[in-house]
Amino acid sequence: MRTIILIVMMFVVLASSAQNSSRNTENVQLHGIEMVETLSDDGMTIVKRPFKWYVGIGESDNKQLAIEIAQREAQSTISRVVKNEIVDQATKCGVDVNGRVCQALMTSWEQYSHSILVGCEPLGNAEVKYNPNTGIYTAKAKIGIQGDRFKKLMNEYKEPIPEELTSVEIQQYIQINQTIIRVMIAE
Repeated sequence: MRTIILIVMMFVVLASSAQNSSRNTENVQLHGIEMVETLSDDGMTIVKRPFKWYVGIGESDNKQLAIEIAQREAQSTISRVVKNEIVDQATKCGVDVNGRVCQALMTSWEQYSHSILVGCEPLGNAEVKYNPNTGIYTAKAKIGIQGDRFKKLMNEYKEPIPEELTSVEIQQYIQINQTIIRVMIAE
């Protein structure tokens, strides 16, 4: 009888713990498009422009360090978004994600994602939350690039086709590359 009571009590504790942890779950969008107030080209008025933005999250027991980690994570988000898109498109096309085509795409886009990063600037205020129970600060920071600049970068992207690829691999490379550009602009 005691065993049954203990099992029931453990089940109740686990169930309530699971409910509490699911209440603390938060969905965070890591990139998107948003209308942002910024200076006009002549710097005399404030205008609204679309920005492609990326967010990072940082945690630390030091508030400033949490913000700095979040800013670095926002920069890293650009590369992660591009890599995820490469893997996703390669999988859809039946291309080996560890093969030469994907490796060539990763190398090319890794370099190009740096160009996107150079066009980014801090966007809005960093959000900082402090948990007194753990003594940890959690910060979210956004960086963004003006939508017109982002689209121009994507449209100017030239596919440097690696010489070591076969003709079939080159076709796969071009197809995946074009899809990535379309998806990146549309998101």
